Amino acid sequence: MDYIQFGQTELKVSQLCLGTMSMGNSAWKSWVLDEPDSVPILRRPRPGHQLFDMADWYSTVAMRSRGRNLLNMTGRERLVLATKVFTR
Repeated sequence: MDYIQFGQTELKVSQLCLGTMSMGNSAWKSWVLDEPDSVPILRRPRPGHQLFDMADWYSTVAMRSRGRNLLNMTGRERLVLATKVFTR
């Protein structure tokens, strides 16, 4: 896995970011995978991948379930969770 400098910080992140909008709770949108179905996708990235895109509006419980599952797979110090704030 190749890494790049994150802005002007000392943090280096994987060049690939896994978007997680389609993971969480299908009650939010019919095309969203429920937690048990999204876990295999979270396990799938290449070794060394540590950058995941999230947002609080991606589903009603998505950030909690993704965070819990990612922490079960690796240590917190090996994860970079990118998020954004936009909704009211």
